[in-house]
Amino acid sequence: DDAYPTRIKQRLSLKAPPVLFGSGARELLGERAVAVVGSRDANDAALNAARAIAEQLARERVAVVSGGARGVDRAGMDAATRSGGVVVGFVADSLTRLTQQPETRRLLVDEQLVLLTPFAPDARFTVGNAMSRNKLIYCGADAAVVVATTQGSGGTWSGAIETLRSRWVPIWVWVQEAAPAGNRSRSREASSKRHLVSPGPARVPAPTARRGA
Repeated sequence: DDAYPTRIKQRLSLKAPPVLFGSGARELLGERAVAVVGSRDANDAALNAARAIAEQLARERVAVVSGGARGVDRAGMDAATRSGGVVVGFVADSLTRLTQQPETRRLLVDEQLVLLTPFAPDARFTVGNAMSRNKLIYCGADAAVVVATTQGSGGTWSGAIETLRSRWVPIWVWVQEAAPAGNRSRSREASSKRHLVSPGPARVPAPTARRGA
C-alpha cells in the first residue's frame, strides 16, 4: 500500500504492523521528523526541555513524533502545535476516543496532527500495547531525542534500547544538569553503540516530502 508510512515499512520490513488505523493528514508522514520521547513522570525541567526542543523543531519545519502519553510526550506535542508545527502521534489508547476530543479534532482538521495506531480503533490502553507500539515512534522518525528516562525500566528505556540495538535511527539524549540520572546512563549506552548523543535537538536528513514555504 503506497499510503503506508515509508519509514516504518523500510525499517521494520516484515515486522511492521500489517494494518495501521489513522486519522488526519497522512501527508505529514513524509515530512522530516524527530521523535521527542520521555517518561510520564518527568520533572519540570525535563518537561520544559521537551517544550523547548519541540518549539525549535516547529520553527525548523520538522515534525514532532510522539506517543501522545502524559508527561514528555504531551508536553512536546502541545508545544509543537502551539508553535505552528505539526505532530505525528503513534498512540496506544483508543483512537476513537482521542479523535472525539475537541482540541484533537481541531488539530486534525487544521492538518497539524495525524494519529495512527496498530490496534483496533476502540481498543483501550494497556501497558503491553504501549510497549509494543514504541518501535513505531522511533521508526516513524528520522532521529529521536530522549528527554527523560528511568534507568532499567519503563517504555522509554526499553524503546531506546531496542532502537540502539536495531540501529533504526540516531538517538540524542538530553544530558543537562537537571536531567534524570537515567539519561546519563542512556547517553553512555548510546555512545557505546556509536549513535549520536547531544544535549540539543537533532539535525535530520533531507525530507522525503516538505511543508510549503
